[in-house]
Amino acid sequence: MFPGQKLNWDKAVTQAIFGTTFIALFFLFTRGFARRFDNYGWEELGLISGKPWWLAFGFALGALTMLGQLLVEALLGWTQFTSRPISSETFVWYIYPGISLVGIAASGFCEELAFRGYLWRKFQDQQGRLPIVLFMTALFFAIIPHFNQLNLFFFIFAFLMGLLLGWFRYRTGNLWFGIGFHWAWNWSQGSLWGSKGYSLIYVQHSPPTHEWAGHNLAADDILQIIILSLLLLASLIFSKARCLASTHKR
Repeated sequence: MFPGQKLNWDKAVTQAIFGTTFIALFFLFTRGFARRFDNYGWEELGLISGKPWWLAFGFALGALTMLGQLLVEALLGWTQFTSRPISSETFVWYIYPGISLVGIAASGFCEELAFRGYLWRKFQDQQGRLPIVLFMTALFFAIIPHFNQLNLFFFIFAFLMGLLLGWFRYRTGNLWFGIGFHWAWNWSQGSLWGSKGYSLIYVQHSPPTHEWAGHNLAADDILQIIILSLLLLASLIFSKARCLASTHKR
């Protein structure tokens, strides 16, 4: 019998309903709040009409990034793949991640709208300078939604993630790419691949751990910080190269 956890359909369906409902309520609240106090429209918050196809690009990059991490961990011997044969009994396992995809969308959408949408615009109006806007939105993102699990490592990780998502917001001029990336990043860890029974790619995951600052720090946590740093650096280099190319054309 295939190793894994028993499917909790009630939890998956509840998460999907909660996720879509929360997005709708947060959407309405943000519109009312932004309109009432700051007179911001959706486009000023980064939800540019005609740009939702950026969502697919961001999701693809997020999923590919997480698959890259999986490949590195496999090469390092931290992860072993376990195949799942497709049959009438196991086919249902492939439906479960699709349902979780809907529920997990809530965190990515709402956090991007709050931090890279509303707060980004507020700091932009008050400060104007990109480095300050990037730093402040990343700082708020690292602390506020993660206060209950905050330690030095997680702060570094969340701050880097905030910088990367902020850079996506700046370079694309909208929130859709960042929402897609954030959505895929959250969904990939567990639903796309993982040691949970309902993961599309089932793996036995056993990275080495190290004692650091009073915490047991897994090696794959350090790997995620490295991946985020490299992705941020690559984004900066790519943007610089495009700017230079545009200058030469003129």
